[in-house]
Amino acid sequence: MIVWASGPLQHVGVVLAAGVLLENLDTLPATAALLPLWATNIAYQVWCYWEGLKINVRASAEPRLRWWEPVAVVAGMPLFALFEAAGVLRGAIKFVRRTETAFTVIAKPR
Repeated sequence: MIVWASGPLQHVGVVLAAGVLLENLDTLPATAALLPLWATNIAYQVWCYWEGLKINVRASAEPRLRWWEPVAVVAGMPLFALFEAAGVLRGAIKFVRRTETAFTVIAKPR
């Protein structure tokens, strides 16, 4: 849950925005040894969103992927990650308060 909730902080757009706000565009990791790990993590997130898009397209009424949809998904990842982090925070608050955490799952064909 911690990795999922911290996803927005790992996106290259968020890192660059923080660099602009701090007036320091040297946004490399503290050590170059972490760069492959960071790149692998971002690649995994892009792959997850891309696969999710393909599944959603197959389940939709018009099962045809348009050329701009993968580009929009990758470009929108910082926003989607913020939505996910808000959901994680809301779920964590419900867990701490011991309130009901039920939700509806939308079924998709396999």
